[in-house]
Amino acid sequence: IIDGRKLYYSVFRANHPVANLVVVHGWLNSTKLFELAEYMAQRQINVHLFDLPGFGYSEGFHYSVPIDEYLTSIQTVLLKVDDRLPTFLYGHFIGALANLLFLTINRRLQIDGVILTSPLITVPEDRKVNIAKGILVNRLTGVLFEPMLINSFMNPTALTKDNYFIKSLCSDKF
Repeated sequence: IIDGRKLYYSVFRANHPVANLVVVHGWLNSTKLFELAEYMAQRQINVHLFDLPGFGYSEGFHYSVPIDEYLTSIQTVLLKVDDRLPTFLYGHFIGALANLLFLTINRRLQIDGVILTSPLITVPEDRKVNIAKGILVNRLTGVLFEPMLINSFMNPTALTKDNYFIKSLCSDKF
């Protein structure tokens, strides 16, 4: 329970685990990532899945939960992992963005690796930045690459063909 709301959480435990993977889903999926979890657990990785507030089986209004609650839910799940094993964060879409924000705020947190797919970030065109240098700086310092921005210019019709979903995104208060 986070701020009085139920958070759905599930673990796929490996027989002889060598690592933990905490999965933070995107907008169009939730803990329906069970296939990934089963695959990884068979490869000796404990997989921790949860539905972000407002998604799947977690409480909250769909697509209108403050990002703070996403961050709190990531922290809550990380407290449940076996800290004797290496821990990796995986995030897709809004989950990837939430992971980036969470790690920016919690820079001293010991996470062994981060996997991001479609993280809704971009480098502004007016900045002449060599991406390889930015990645190198990030690797050496652990500091997020400064000129990355949240990509707010995404066309919602590129996300889905579901008109109800598109309408809810366009009327979102964020």
